[in-house]
Amino acid sequence: TGAAVDSAETAAMAFAQAKDSPTCRILLLSEQVEAWLGASVTAHRVAAEPPYIVTIESVWGPQGERKSLEALIYEAVGIRLVGNEAQNKQV
Repeated sequence: TGAAVDSAETAAMAFAQAKDSPTCRILLLSEQVEAWLGASVTAHRVAAEPPYIVTIESVWGPQGERKSLEALIYEAVGIRLVGNEAQNKQV
């Protein structure tokens, strides 16, 4: 089940209901809804509790530049992922 929202206020209400639902494990948000919810989404991601949030493009395409997985991890836990280029080279 889901909820269609058309404003920041209805998005905030639906987000609160989803967070409180014991059956909601993954929450799909459009980029616009994520922008409306702003700090609430960031705080929920940092808490690392279900429902886990996945942001998707809207039907009109991407709204802007999306954060990389590495950026989201750094935002959530303060750890930067660094690859070792020497390991990636084939001999």
